[in-house]
Amino acid sequence: MRLSTCIAGMVLTLVLGLYLGTLLPGVLQDIRGRDTAVAPQQVLAEAAPAAAPPSPAQPAPGPGDAARGLPPELAARLASLEAAVRKDPSSADNWTQLGNLFFDAGRVSEAIQAYERSLALAPGNADVLTDLGIMYRENKAPEKAVECFRKAFAADPRHENALFNAGVVLYNDLGRKDEAIAAWRRLLTLNPQARAPDGRTVSEMVRRLEEPTRRQ
Repeated sequence: MRLSTCIAGMVLTLVLGLYLGTLLPGVLQDIRGRDTAVAPQQVLAEAAPAAAPPSPAQPAPGPGDAARGLPPELAARLASLEAAVRKDPSSADNWTQLGNLFFDAGRVSEAIQAYERSLALAPGNADVLTDLGIMYRENKAPEKAVECFRKAFAADPRHENALFNAGVVLYNDLGRKDEAIAAWRRLLTLNPQARAPDGRTVSEMVRRLEEPTRRQ
């Protein structure tokens, strides 16, 4: 699995970066959602360029088209994953790995398509839902992103990355501050030491967001 969120407003400027592992992947090296201690799950950081999500009926990308523009190493890995998908298209894990590769390559629409295929085969995977949410966010579809994050922590109530990223999108992209604070407070009940990718504690982020209300 993999790893890889933003907030701007008031005196608070959070580094968008999808937060993985222990809520502080430090250097966001991989990108995706999965168990915090082991694998990637991003922590929303800077949004990458977006592409429109493909139609559900759209076929998987062909070998030639999908590899176009990729470095040789990634192209070879892609060829291997495509062969695995062709050999066993009913494997959710194969589709997840393909989505992870597209995620790393910044190929948003292909990543969305692969993750959707994975979830069709194995619904309720909190890690895949989190990574799909991140891709939807980068694809300028914040409502869909929040929906994915909510499904992720409904499937796994202890999924810290999904909660953190939900707060980022709710506050930064949708302007729903109260809902963002609620998501982060829920996160703090799981991990009181949770931090954003820039090192700022989530508790401090919540305190700063609530300050204007307290002064009134």
